Amino acid sequence: MSSTSTSPRIAHVSVSKALGGVAEVIRAELPYAEEHGFAAEWHEAPAFGEAQQAALALHLALYGTNDIAAELDLDSALREYQDACAERLIRSMGEVDGLVLHDPLCLTLAPRLREHAGQILWRCHLGTAEHTGTTVRARDALVPYLDSVDAVCFLNRSYVWPELSDDARVHLLPPGLDGRSAKNADLSNTAAEQAWPLLATTGQLPNAVTGPRSHADGPRRSANVVHEHGTGYLRDADAPFLLQVSRWDPLKGLPELVEGFLPTALDNTELELVIVGHHIDTRRNYPMDVEIRDSVLRARANLPHEVARRVHVWEFADVSRPAQDLAINLLQRSAHVVVQNSRREAFGLTVTEAMWKKAVVAATAVGGIPEQIDHEHNGLLLTGAEGGPEWRRTLDRAVNSGDRRRTWGERAREKVRQNYLVEQVLQQELGLLRLS
Repeated sequence: MSSTSTSPRIAHVSVSKALGGVAEVIRAELPYAEEHGFAAEWHEAPAFGEAQQAALALHLALYGTNDIAAELDLDSALREYQDACAERLIRSMGEVDGLVLHDPLCLTLAPRLREHAGQILWRCHLGTAEHTGTTVRARDALVPYLDSVDAVCFLNRSYVWPELSDDARVHLLPPGLDGRSAKNADLSNTAAEQAWPLLATTGQLPNAVTGPRSHADGPRRSANVVHEHGTGYLRDADAPFLLQVSRWDPLKGLPELVEGFLPTALDNTELELVIVGHHIDTRRNYPMDVEIRDSVLRARANLPHEVARRVHVWEFADVSRPAQDLAINLLQRSAHVVVQNSRREAFGLTVTEAMWKKAVVAATAVGGIPEQIDHEHNGLLLTGAEGGPEWRRTLDRAVNSGDRRRTWGERAREKVRQNYLVEQVLQQELGLLRLS
């Protein structure tokens, strides 16, 4: 299909532009695609009502954690989604040379978009190596839509669905990290020295990042980038802290991390824990987000006071993308240890981000995380139940890593440089779209 534009056109379609690894992947690729001479664009196809329930059900089912509830009419929900999104996308997108659909719900749009795209690629950013009964209904619902795509990408070989094990359209494609982005770019000492103490102790960033806010009764100050839930911010900018940045998601192991922090906190009385989650917009986010955040707060309330006061639950305010990205950059660079305590993880892009910043990372050995972390070489893999002897020993080793910190950090960055930068991933994607 020839494009009416002088540059070949590539369109990405995702459910959200705001949340999660999918948004990070697309956001990373767009500028690089344009630098290679492509007209790259991103279209949002949000889900509401039953379609939103279907999105969450497919998400959990394909991770192998929850079967799809019998009372959910999945076919009806998917048709509702297609009816709501397909024609609008066709009008906004027009004719494109390459179309990339991300994750399960957007796959269902493929038949209606087929004649408007030269090549269609579906990227599945989630999965499990355990193809049990919990995934069957989800796969059964989605497989027919694959007839309308030209290529299918999974994160690794173990995630490939049994129905597709011999399908020549199947390829493996990891996420790509943009090392130049505000979230991942190296920071000058001056920039970090100016911004980090303010963020660490007040949840704010300098006005140059967030834009000034005027106060009639005092100096102009920046708005909060993160809001705290009950225990404030770090006691000072040099306080050692563990960090987990993630969505409010039942698979991220957040309440369990709070509970598991107790024995380490008792042995390390200056150590704090910071959990940072996304801004919750009740109009657009899953109702479960509030439930998960509140479960973290309950887990903290059950800790002894001297430990609970060192557990900080922060939520991003409704701020600009540059402000949020700079905050994450500063947090990951400043943390004593970056933790990812996921129960399930398709790849673990937050692990990749922290490794790129040479952080000491301790993460559960699930999904794509063991592909990134070579235990005791460039980070640590957490195993066993939270707070149990093995889990605790590994976390204590991360906290007390001493002179190994520099070596692990250098090796972690090099692992990302060799395998997970967006330039490499984009070249593979262009090849699958027959645009390279």
